[in-house]
Amino acid sequence: MAHPAIARRAATRPKPLSRSGPSALVGRVDRVVKRTNFAGWLFVVLVTGLAEATVRLFELEDSVAAPSATLRALGEGVWSGALPSEIGTTLESYVEGFAIAIVAGVVLGLAIGSWRTLLDALSVVIEFLRPIPAVALIPLAILVFGLGIPMRRFVVAYAALWPILINTAVRRAR
Repeated sequence: MAHPAIARRAATRPKPLSRSGPSALVGRVDRVVKRTNFAGWLFVVLVTGLAEATVRLFELEDSVAAPSATLRALGEGVWSGALPSEIGTTLESYVEGFAIAIVAGVVLGLAIGSWRTLLDALSVVIEFLRPIPAVALIPLAILVFGLGIPMRRFVVAYAALWPILINTAVRRAR
């Protein structure tokens, strides 16, 4: 037999509401509101509205694009097909840069990991170049390769080369 306090609580507990009435709709709306991060989206809308008002109020259209102009340009780029084409070009250059980094990193890593003399000869150069961020080389890459896909390939390959090279060399040396 159950304890009297537990029996009293069970008897006074409200029965669940039917899921076919208006409470079901309220429950679904409540779940949707909780899942969509309403406060976060409200913050985004408020900041966007504030930015739009600031650009219009201080007449900054010539130096700062208003959010409405940005969205209009995004829509035009998507509908005209220019934006997907540019995204494809960018992704293609990234994939090519990663492929260059993989080939160069694995080949050099295997060679450096296999021969101690090569490791001793190149360790100063590697430790000098490795900490330089790829973003810092963009001006130099623009001077050497110009503004285009070869410059993007170089920056991506440089950034991805060091982890591949170091991991391959260390793994091979074991």
